[in-house]
Amino acid sequence: MADDFMQKSCWLQVISASISRAHDTNKTRTFIAESPAEMIPK
Repeated sequence: MADDFMQKSCWLQVISASISRAHDTNKTRTFIAESPAEMIPK
């Protein structure tokens, strides 16, 4: 269950980053660069 929750949280972060990209592209790039590889959905 914990893994499933983490996956959903990750997707929410990715979606939020995608939405905010139009407002602050550099922030989104930093967010992706700082995210641990395992947190980024394949």
